[in-house]
Order: sequence, then C-alpha cells, then structure tokens
Amino acid sequence: MRAGRTAALALLVWAASLPQASADEPAPSQDILRERTIALTAPELAGRSSGTPEADAAAETLAAWMGRLGLEPA
Repeated sequence: MRAGRTAALALLVWAASLPQASADEPAPSQDILRERTIALTAPELAGRSSGTPEADAAAETLAAWMGRLGLEPA
C-alpha cells in the first residue's frame, strides 16, 4: 500500500510541475522529482494519515511547490 501512495504522490508532484514546462523549458528533472518524492515520504510525515499534523505539513509542502508554479486553489 505504501508503494502505491508513494507512486501516487510522485505522479501528483510531476503533474503539478507540468505547467512550468514549455517549448523553451525542459520538464522537471528526475532528480527534482526524486527529491520531492523523498520529502513527501519522509519519516517526519509519519504516514500522512488524514487529519493529522503530518498530513497538514505534506499539504502545505505541495501547496508551496504549486504556488511557485503560479497555480492557485480552485
């Protein structure tokens, strides 16, 4: 189950990075995606169960990354 969550988070982070890419800019590197996946699966986030401080920290991290891409909440 954890591998599935990790893959889903990696896909989400990758998809969030897509608006940044253009014909003139390369897509995010594997290293950047790996770093972001490691950050979201760090032991400090303790599984990110819904409604926990760890889940809030993961959500804030994702929101910050997406904000840097110019994305805004719907």
